[in-house]
Amino acid sequence: MGNDDIPTLPAAIPVLERELAEYAEASPTVPLVPIYPKEGAAYADYPFAVLRAPWVDDVRRQAAAALLAHLQNPESRQAYAAAGFRDSGHATRDTGLINPDRGFRVTVTGRERTASAQALTQMLGVWGVLQRSNNALLLLDVSGSMNDPVPGTNQTRLQLIQKAAIAGAGLLNNGTVIGLWAFATDLTPTTDYVELVALGPAGGNLGGVPAGRRSRVRCRACAPLATPASTTRSARPTTRCRRRGSRTRRTCSW
Repeated sequence: MGNDDIPTLPAAIPVLERELAEYAEASPTVPLVPIYPKEGAAYADYPFAVLRAPWVDDVRRQAAAALLAHLQNPESRQAYAAAGFRDSGHATRDTGLINPDRGFRVTVTGRERTASAQALTQMLGVWGVLQRSNNALLLLDVSGSMNDPVPGTNQTRLQLIQKAAIAGAGLLNNGTVIGLWAFATDLTPTTDYVELVALGPAGGNLGGVPAGRRSRVRCRACAPLATPASTTRSARPTTRCRRRGSRTRRTCSW
């Protein structure tokens, strides 16, 4: 991304302060600066809680208490500040990362913005949809035209659809039934498609590997079959083999 891309970027995006500070610390090509809304800010808290469960015995409670004491000691608080976290008063005593010279505020004032009951209900509804098991058969077009470059990018159609398939497979929960097919005219002597990964639970074992089907889908999406109409196979990302124990597994770089 260069300076020519700046006019096409959104004017503002929500982001955690410390993540923006880490980005600014790296002297990026496209600089971003913080804006603190006058209506108030929402805070990402990290509460500490000990579960009330039958398996939480005295030994575990003592271990949890020792961990909490360690997290609250001065050395730990100093480490939090150095990493860009604020204290309970929304202030920071370490300006190495939360640097005022880059637009960050040492102290944030104003009321704290909290989610409404309606917003929380909507979020829980969306979360339920994301966690719902589905049946997903991913289809990859591997015809020759997929090697054509996409205007405005340095990638082909195939490369972009491969990235979408890889990202999409990673969003599916373990209960989703997933599979992968490639299709094109006369892909095989008898069909216009070929099954690359058979349908099955994304989180199930495949070849003795936990969640192996999701990994296999992501890997095979990197390198679908070339078709008779294709004149080049350079459109696909690179693949390599990794030996782990007594098995040789194919892994992908994307």
